Amino acid sequence: MVSCRLAVVSMAGLAAEGLRYDKVVGQSADLFSLQRLINRSKPQLSRDQQQNLTRWAVLVAASLLKNNTKIHEALMSSMSQKLSIIECIETIEKSI
Repeated sequence: MVSCRLAVVSMAGLAAEGLRYDKVVGQSADLFSLQRLINRSKPQLSRDQQQNLTRWAVLVAASLLKNNTKIHEALMSSMSQKLSIIECIETIEKSI
């Protein structure tokens, strides 16, 4: 079975873009990543299950981002400064 956590992480970029802008442009890569995970799952998910998992993951990702706006904005700032992964993790930890 596909990890629900991995599904949420896969959809986080799409959710963040949807919350920030009126139009989501970069969803193809996010959806492709999730589809690759789904394709490897055992047992195989039906089309309805795949759609439900995708919708659920976007909803949870968007909820997490909305409920942690301060942390997300701090992380976006660090990423836009091209800070290292360690520095981005430190940004998150300091923002909690």
